[in-house]
Amino acid sequence: MFYNDEVPFKGRNRRFIVPDLLNVVHSWMAESAQTGGRMFGSEENTVAVSELLRDLLEQGAGAGLGEDVVEEIRMLRGRVDGGLRRS
Repeated sequence: MFYNDEVPFKGRNRRFIVPDLLNVVHSWMAESAQTGGRMFGSEENTVAVSELLRDLLEQGAGAGLGEDVVEEIRMLRGRVDGGLRRS
């Protein structure tokens, strides 16, 4: 939904999807840690999540994301990228 830019999530309205995206990323990361497997199940998935977070950061305030949300994305991307460096 985020990348397809479909109604009603077009333009700045895409920001309404961001909290759900972050919730999924947090949950998936926690589940990966509990099972002791690779972050997000594979390196390819981890790269895709990192790219999604990068895209969210690039849009940042211009997309209507609050500074608290942008900071959460930065923190989360740091954790994801740190996991990539360790693998």
